[in-house]
Amino acid sequence: MRSFISYLKQVKTVGTADVYGRAANLLAQYVQETKIPIHQSPGLLFGFVNWLLRTREIKPKSLQTYIPGAKKYLEWRRAMGDPLPVFASPDLPKVKRNPPEALRSAGLAAFRRLSESRNEPFRTAALLFPLSGLRTMECCSLPLAKIARDPSDSTGRRLMLKNVEGKSKELRDIPLPDPGSAILYAYLTGWRARVPVRTPWLFPSEKDPMKHYNDGTLRAKMNVIEQQLGIGRLEPRILRHTWATAMADGGLPLHHLAQVAGHQSIQTTYKNYIAPAEAATLGAEIAELDFYPGDDK
Repeated sequence: MRSFISYLKQVKTVGTADVYGRAANLLAQYVQETKIPIHQSPGLLFGFVNWLLRTREIKPKSLQTYIPGAKKYLEWRRAMGDPLPVFASPDLPKVKRNPPEALRSAGLAAFRRLSESRNEPFRTAALLFPLSGLRTMECCSLPLAKIARDPSDSTGRRLMLKNVEGKSKELRDIPLPDPGSAILYAYLTGWRARVPVRTPWLFPSEKDPMKHYNDGTLRAKMNVIEQQLGIGRLEPRILRHTWATAMADGGLPLHHLAQVAGHQSIQTTYKNYIAPAEAATLGAEIAELDFYPGDDK
């Protein structure tokens, strides 16, 4: 199992490697408990799905990553010489995804006030979510070396995130608006500059600075803010939606938003962040278009 997890860390993002590793461990528990003959059971994953839902109370949404993780483990074992059969992929429960949510001005202002009262490094990490659109693990595992000067700023003061690795392992640059740049600069020249250990992480772990900040710890602290806000569910994903919605409402072209959000498909950006316009609004906008400029006819 250690060899498999070591392999995952080389080919997958930290978050995906984590989930796939848990899936492989659960699969091993399933095989041990049921004593199923793994080398003679092409339908192994079908039983594994039922076992997860029945005995481990795994949510259907989690199966979307757990089953691919278990399958990747079995494929890896086969590639390493274990004579396993080709395992059929089970049908997974459909997951109903709620429409994206975004904090509006009052909720966002309250979130900022509550976050500013927290201790570092969580304080700055939380404040950057609605200003950068980072995913949870992208933020927690961000190397210090990814901070750069924004070349579009003639003063040389504005900061940006350079070559951030997304879910697809593609790299993207994320310019920061002025509030985000100022917050990050204050963090780098203040608390972060006083960290005694020469750690490579922008947000080092509170327990071991040589490790990056733990995503579970971050989510737990987000839950505390959620309870204090009293506005319903709050998680980094909501703050990512807040950032992207603000970018779209501010007029950032859709293809540029897809680029900085790290979406492989522009359809994802459109579906999640572009609200359909009402017929009256569309009609008024189209009526004002000049299709033949300079033609008086």
